[in-house]
Amino acid sequence: MTKQKRSLGAAPLLYKRIGSHTVIFAEIRDVKADEDCLDTSGGFPDIEKVLPIIFDYGSRSYYGVGKKLGKGWSIGKPLINKG
Repeated sequence: MTKQKRSLGAAPLLYKRIGSHTVIFAEIRDVKADEDCLDTSGGFPDIEKVLPIIFDYGSRSYYGVGKKLGKGWSIGKPLINKG
């Protein structure tokens, strides 16, 4: 493991090179977001306002995140019950 010195207040970054890949270990200590990207409670980012993208390395393509499909831990219940 190699430790990289970071700026004041930032978490230390540990990384290890494994062949042609680099594995990074880090701790998220702070997150910033514009208020207009937060949900109605003002506490969490609203996924439909942020419009994040995902990169697929295999196809070297970017994908957008779509609309909400359902509530967490409930949308999969019918699949579990089919069993």
